[in-house]
Amino acid sequence: MTNKITKKDYFNKLLAIEEVAQSEKLTKFISHEIELLDKKNSSKSSKTSKSQDEVKAKVLEVLENEPNKLFTATEIAKELEFEYSVNKIAPQLKKLVAEELVIRTEEKRKSYFQLNKIED
Repeated sequence: MTNKITKKDYFNKLLAIEEVAQSEKLTKFISHEIELLDKKNSSKSSKTSKSQDEVKAKVLEVLENEPNKLFTATEIAKELEFEYSVNKIAPQLKKLVAEELVIRTEEKRKSYFQLNKIED
């Protein structure tokens, strides 16, 4: 599988050409286009991460309300009145498990999640 060449890669290749590099107008234009691409990419990721952080906070809130109860992703979605789908909740649960804020247990091929009671 080969890596796809992006627009930014093409612009950088153009800047490497000696004739293009000597033209101030071209280098200014290409640099501006690269900045626009970077700005566009950074705004997309920040919106997504903000949304993901919101889901993660809500999931933690549900788990904190009943720290001794085991929840499935579907039960968490029900608790949140299906404000978020199970498909949005599941990846956040996985991240919370990786951060060791939540414990994942499995019974009969079904995953259950519970707040990790970290003792200070």
